Amino acid sequence: MISQAIEDKSIKGLPIQVSQSQTVIETKNKQVTDLQKQVTQPQIQVKQSQTVVGTKNKQVTDLQKQVTQPQIQVKQSQTVVGTKNNQVTDLQKQVTELQFQVRQFQTQIEIKDEKIKDLQTLVRQYQTVVETNNKQVTDLQTQVGQNQTELKTKNEQLTDLQTQIKTKDERITDLQTQIKTKDERITDLQTQIEIKNERITDLQ
Repeated sequence: MISQAIEDKSIKGLPIQVSQSQTVIETKNKQVTDLQKQVTQPQIQVKQSQTVVGTKNKQVTDLQKQVTQPQIQVKQSQTVVGTKNNQVTDLQKQVTELQFQVRQFQTQIEIKDEKIKDLQTLVRQYQTVVETNNKQVTDLQTQVGQNQTELKTKNEQLTDLQTQIKTKDERITDLQTQIKTKDERITDLQTQIEIKNERITDLQ
């Protein structure tokens, strides 16, 4: 930046320097003309004037180079500026595209958030149903446990009754055997009585 300011200052001062150089040249040319008119002046002054003129011409050439160099630098700067402008334009396009993508993603995120809310509501509903079902299962398990206990009690009672029935059956069988034996004894006695009665009758 400092070198640029110096170069700008040098460029602005060029017209003055060139004007001064031209004035000097014109002065020297006048001196040469005067010298030519004054044949009596030493030739060395002519040579010195020519040397000064040559120096001034060199200064003019150097100044022209100094003018040309900033022009080149200006063109280079303009090229750089153009390149930077193109880069800025490209970056602005990229930023615009990214902003568009960001808006799209934000829209998608909002949609996803709504779906998540809906799913969370559905999950809560399912959780309520599951909790209700779990309670029903627990109640049914309790009832099943009670029924199993009652069934076990009934089975025990049934087994006991079956044992009693078996005992009664055995007792009945035994009594039936006794009765049969008694019946047979009674029949035998009746037979004997009949025989006795017949004998009595025969004896009468």
